[in-house]
Amino acid sequence: MPTPPTSEDSRRPALPRALAVMIVLAAVVALIWFGRLRPAHPGRSRDVDFWYCYSAGVVWNRGLDPYNDETYRTIGTAATGKPIECNFAYAPTASALVSPLARLTPEQARWVIAGLNVGSALVVGLTLASAANRRLAAEEIGRWRPVVLSGIAVLAIGSPQASLNLYQGQTTLFCLALIGLAFWAEERGLPWICGAVLGIATFKISLPAFLIALAVLRGKWKVVLPLAVTALLLAWTPLLRAGPVGLTREWLSAMKQYKTFPQNGAGYVTSFGAAEILGAIGVPGGLVPLLGAAGLAWLLARRNVLDPLETLGVALALPVMFVSGHLYDTVALFPLCLALLLATRTAPVAFIGAIAGVVLLVLPPSAWNQALSYRWGVEVVALALLAGLAAAVEARRRSAAGPNKLIISSMPLSHVDS
Repeated sequence: MPTPPTSEDSRRPALPRALAVMIVLAAVVALIWFGRLRPAHPGRSRDVDFWYCYSAGVVWNRGLDPYNDETYRTIGTAATGKPIECNFAYAPTASALVSPLARLTPEQARWVIAGLNVGSALVVGLTLASAANRRLAAEEIGRWRPVVLSGIAVLAIGSPQASLNLYQGQTTLFCLALIGLAFWAEERGLPWICGAVLGIATFKISLPAFLIALAVLRGKWKVVLPLAVTALLLAWTPLLRAGPVGLTREWLSAMKQYKTFPQNGAGYVTSFGAAEILGAIGVPGGLVPLLGAAGLAWLLARRNVLDPLETLGVALALPVMFVSGHLYDTVALFPLCLALLLATRTAPVAFIGAIAGVVLLVLPPSAWNQALSYRWGVEVVALALLAGLAAAVEARRRSAAGPNKLIISSMPLSHVDS
């Protein structure tokens, strides 16, 4: 007859759970302190990116075109009192998000964006922890599982990259939270919800672009159709004003102009990506996006080997590294970090290397600048993490021991192809 549990046994899980909660709360405090409460940097205004979205909302609310740079700058500067140094190039679906924001006072809207960023960091952290827990379900971690999962959540919640999004009033963290929720829904066999949430994330199209391309190329119509309907509904107001052809022309022209501003060039201090590094070794800048396309082709070729989390991590990293990225976009590399840690966890040397790479990636700029340029150092680490995951997948594919050598399962936990 089994021994009945004692009161001491029943209390044993309490400590790990309490510790996990304290770890997450500490990460939230760090996020808010470094991203919001700490005195503003003298050379970098707080909420600098928030004003771009707020100004676009003001322009749209007046029935005008924020993709017209003169209109955007004139009205935006008058409404906010802030200089506008770059044109507006978000997708038309952003109108449904920024127009309600612009009906608030600037101060109210700033706090709404701040709260949205804090909530988004929590969502990203929890979805990453959920993805890890799902993949570690059959493994014996012991009663410290909550602590392990809280450590994964902290990667997104308490990192300097998340704080930077909060500080600048950026929207990358919000977009990543939507993508994380879409991933959560698809893994649970809810493709329609996945598609609808991805449709909302199209407001910052650079981030989910490769995921959307994969869904189309793989014929995942239960994802693609609600995605398209949601995007159409969100862009309805500017569509009525300019029509589909006119709106497309305006947006494409704005994106072309956006690339001409110095702060969006490869050599600018806040830009991020492989263009400058590859340029230093002789790779022409025009070929860099083709490397991203090659990565997309690799994802398609390895679709039966890749775990969905690996696909997510690579599909988010590719546009940031090879198409268009800034330092605040490095939060999109967190799924890649988790996928690499899981893919190498049974290979000690590779796992230690993966941990070192993740730690280097999330170090604050002040720590990096003691040794070398922050941006270059982080870009090299990001490329190494991407290459490391690709190598782990290829090694698993070739392994005679089968797909379980480096990761618990090579097949998607949910696979929706129709």
